[in-house]
Amino acid sequence: MVAEFSEKVSITKPSEVPGAVVLSLTTPASWEDFQGFLKAVESLQSDGFVVRSVESSYKLFRVWLRREEE
Repeated sequence: MVAEFSEKVSITKPSEVPGAVVLSLTTPASWEDFQGFLKAVESLQSDGFVVRSVESSYKLFRVWLRREEE
């Protein structure tokens, strides 16, 4: 998957959770940043990832995804 993100969106692979991917959106963010963030989540879901948890705070919106186990 090749994706371009705004500077407000980041993707990481935490070493403490093998197979997990974390998408983060720093707030405040524009509507376009939020739409790009949602498109990235949808792209990972279409690639076999499942949303495991969603976290939000005053400065950050984070989605944890993990590849669906077969």
